[in-house]
Amino acid sequence: GDRTLTFTHGGRHPLLARYFKAKLGREFEDRFRCGDDNDLALEDLEDVVLSRHAGIDRQDRPVGTAAYELCAGLDPDQVEHLSRCLVRRHYPAGATIIEAGADAREVFFLARGRVSVFVETGTGRRRRLATFSPGMTFGEMAVIDRCPRSASIVADTDVECDLLTDERFSTLQASVPSLCVTLLTNLARSLSAKLRKANREIAILE
Repeated sequence: GDRTLTFTHGGRHPLLARYFKAKLGREFEDRFRCGDDNDLALEDLEDVVLSRHAGIDRQDRPVGTAAYELCAGLDPDQVEHLSRCLVRRHYPAGATIIEAGADAREVFFLARGRVSVFVETGTGRRRRLATFSPGMTFGEMAVIDRCPRSASIVADTDVECDLLTDERFSTLQASVPSLCVTLLTNLARSLSAKLRKANREIAILE
């Protein structure tokens, strides 16, 4: 009845697609999905279930500055000060927000939507490493080493981000150093968690 079917690697199984097109008829476009990544397919299905049966749309509820993971521990005055330094940017679904190899000049606070992190493998294929949801931060290494971006970030949905440029971060360091100490402490914890996760994944692969 109301089910949405999601299949990964659908393009590699044309017979499967033809079977369901014949079975579903006019409902095929709405109920059959295919993609190149298992995780993204599962997230897509989860979003459909939440939206249809629980009235929840995770991509259309922007979060405020205080909800960003790097802002944990900031007092209201510090949150307000940081908010005045952020610049809102909008990206349509499918847009490349960060290109691997580009200059790193800002930190992205994800207010609405979902983005995925991709790297290019030695064979030239693109591999997804992670997906970020509202409240999370990406591109944060920009405030530490200023090195070129190591991965690409692509908008899975329409996205809104708050940007903190390295110039404005430097201004904050001079004007509200305690705020920056908290941000950097949270950043260190975030990077440590990501490193531990990467180590566990490498151990599993070995």
